[in-house]
Formats: sequence, structure tokens, C-alpha cells
Amino acid sequence: MSAVAVTVVMVAAGCTPTGTTTPQQCQYSPPPPTSPSAPATVARPGRPTVGIASTDVVFKLADSSPAIDGVHLVDSTGVALTGVNAALDAANVSSLRTVFDDSAAPELGGYVRATTASFAAADALVATLATRADVLDAYRAAEAAPPPATPCFASHQKYFGGAPDGLGIQAARTWPGATGANVTVIDVEYSWNVSHEDLSAARKPNALLAQGIPVDPFSDDNHGTAVVGILAGDPNAYGVNGIVPDATLHLVNASQLLSGYQPAVAIAAAAAALQPGDVIVLEQQNTGPNGELVPAEWVPEVYDAIVAATAAGIIVVEAAGNGGVDLDDPTYGASFPSGKADSGAIVVGAGAACGALPERSRMYFSDYGQRVDVQAEGECVASSGFGTLYSGGPNATYTDGFNGTSSATALIGGVSAALSSAWQQERGTAPTPATIRNLLIASGVAQDSSISAGHIGPRPNLSVALGLIATWVE
Repeated sequence: MSAVAVTVVMVAAGCTPTGTTTPQQCQYSPPPPTSPSAPATVARPGRPTVGIASTDVVFKLADSSPAIDGVHLVDSTGVALTGVNAALDAANVSSLRTVFDDSAAPELGGYVRATTASFAAADALVATLATRADVLDAYRAAEAAPPPATPCFASHQKYFGGAPDGLGIQAARTWPGATGANVTVIDVEYSWNVSHEDLSAARKPNALLAQGIPVDPFSDDNHGTAVVGILAGDPNAYGVNGIVPDATLHLVNASQLLSGYQPAVAIAAAAAALQPGDVIVLEQQNTGPNGELVPAEWVPEVYDAIVAATAAGIIVVEAAGNGGVDLDDPTYGASFPSGKADSGAIVVGAGAACGALPERSRMYFSDYGQRVDVQAEGECVASSGFGTLYSGGPNATYTDGFNGTSSATALIGGVSAALSSAWQQERGTAPTPATIRNLLIASGVAQDSSISAGHIGPRPNLSVALGLIATWVE
């Protein structure tokens, strides 16, 4: 889950779209080395032009209070503006109206808008009116310009980069199956903005596997939107890229209007919709005996639902939680949770990625202990949602500050799906959840424990894990 009160400011180089696909994809590339910048250019003052114009013509008369008679003009004394009217007739103007009403400021008087039948007629009318002394200005009316295009933020997706700091995702993009074509991924959340411009997978028919009437107890869909962006963001020329954009995506709500918070029911429903080798991303946490945040499986029915899912061959990726507690403490039994056997889920801790702590060291809020298997970036994670990096409207929001075991779990969920899909492509069978967990651990770069103690495991390297598939034996 996302940590609270973590503020991140990250400046990264812009992304130049690369590749040959259509539409052109905006891909992660390491920022170039810094070099002295060229002197800034100076913008010279000048009269702007209307680049996107209509067949209407706007002109301003020297007379500030003209009257309109059909498609002709009369000045404020009642005298017909003969020359102007002749130009309007020549252009076959079909309608004529003043731009501002009588209540407008006096200096806005005299503006008239004429509708012509073609661009050529509009241009000819502008040319004629521009020569007249009784017309102060004339031009084709402006059309609405499109909203600003969303930039590419792939350069902020540091996790696409190679080891030791990234997850080796970009280097794995061309590996057969590694973009998720052979798997289904289900995100267990509260809510999502399925109208977000970069999340078309969330809008597909039946993407939402609704349990009862979905309700978000926190009324904030940014969290789920960020998770889906990490998993399945569209591979286009703007925004962010998902780790497994070719995977089938489903969404399952953890809370219901009538039944309340039901994460175990959500897990069971997700598992029923999946096949061996598919992935559940469990973006949930629960409270421990002292009100601290711990992995969701602390609750018995959640634990049992996870055990049933992993026993069926489904890979469950579970957040360690943001309680900052040692899960090896006797409070939680001889082994977490309550001395029970390993549930089979991959439990994910949050590692440092951009702040004062060394890379891959434990973030202060991340739960830790032997039950935590691997880590991923728990700060400075770029994705859709929130709008702290960019907001082009409610459906064009992006962040580079998604954090906590939430961001880490989404990242490992995507990497797990990529690895499972590639395994199925190469070996023709589904890997077990234990196999995926062991491959992630074996491929990873060790945790940095020089400053922040507490085991959260290595940071996986997808490109290395893929190379282990052919010879891997459990």
C-alpha cells in the first residue's frame, strides 16, 4: 500500500519516442549524460497568427456600434456601409452577427462575424476588408485548438532500467512472451479510473469482475489507477508504459456496498476466473494485533483464500504492508502469520529508489522479516493517476511519486506476469507459484542493509530471470 506523507520531487530528461511500431511507442531510455546547455533563445514580440481557422471571418469596424440588417451593415448614424456590404455580397455571406453584446466594454464594440461557404471565400473576404479604411482588422475566425498532448513520461519509469537499480524490464521487452500475452492478471483493489487515457485494458468488456456492488470506502481511485498503469499502461507515444501490456487484465473490488470489506471473497473470485500461471496482484493490507499495518494474510480467511489460490497454481503477489514492523517478532507467532505454513504468496517489501537511503535498502515504513520474499521500488515510481507530475484533465493524470509497498507490489506483479508468460511461451506449461518466486529471488540484486536493517529480500532482475527459464529445475 502507498506510504503516507512521502513527498517526492524528481526531474528527469524528456523521452524521445523510439521504435517502429504504429503508433510510435515511447520507451524508457537512460537519461543522457549532462552537458553544457546552449544559450537560451529570446522570443521576439510579434503579431500572432491564427493557425487553425474556420470559414467564418471576424473583422472590426471603425464604427463601434454598427447595426445589422440581414447580411448587411449600417453604421451608428443609420448610413449603409456600402463598400463593406459589397465585399460581403461578393463572398456570399450567409449570416452576420456582432461578436460582443451591447453590455460588453466599449472598446470591444465594432467586432462582426461573417459566415462564408468556403476557405477560399473567407480568404477573399479578408483580403478585401483589409484594404478598407473603415475596417480596422480582418482575419479568419479561430477554431478550437486541441488540448495539449500528454507528454511521454517513460524516462521517469526508472524501474524499466537495468540492474542494480531497475528491474531489467526494458531489456526483456523482445523476449518471446515477456509482454504478457500468455497470462491474465487481476488487480484486487477498491476502485480505478477506467476512463484514464492510458488504460484501455481497464475499459474492455468484462474487465471488471464485480463482487456485489463495488464501493470505495476511501473515495479515491488514484491508487488503483496507478497500479493498473504499472501493470498494463498502453504502449503508445504518451504517458507511461505497462510492464505487461499484452496480458488480459481484470479488476476485482475488495469492498461491496452491502457486505462491506471482503478481500477474501475478492481473492476467491479472482482465483475462480484464472488458470495456473495467471497472477493476482493483492493490493491490500490489514491491521495487526496492535493496530499496525501487516500483510493481508494476517486475517485467517484471507490466508485461506491465498492458500487455495496458490494451490491451484495461481501466482499471488501480496504487499508486505506499510507498518514498519518485524514480521519475525513473536507477536505474529513462530512464523508469519500465527505460526502457519507459508501461504505460497510472493510477499513484497518496499526498497529505496531515489532518496537519502541507499538503493535497495528498506524504506522505513516497509514491513520486513523472513516472510518477505523480494523487494521493488517503494518511492519515486512513475505511473498513471494522482496528477502530481502532470494533469491534462481528470483522465490524463500522471505521477512520479507513487510509493509504498503498493508501488513495489504492482511492480513485482508485473514482473511475475512477464516471467510466467515467457515461461509458458518457452516451456509450454505453466510455472508454479514457487517457481516464479524462486526465479525472482535467484535473479535479484541483493538488498543493501548498510543503513536500514530488516530483511526485504533482493530486487529481481527480469532480464536475468528470463535467461534462467530454459534450464531451471525445482
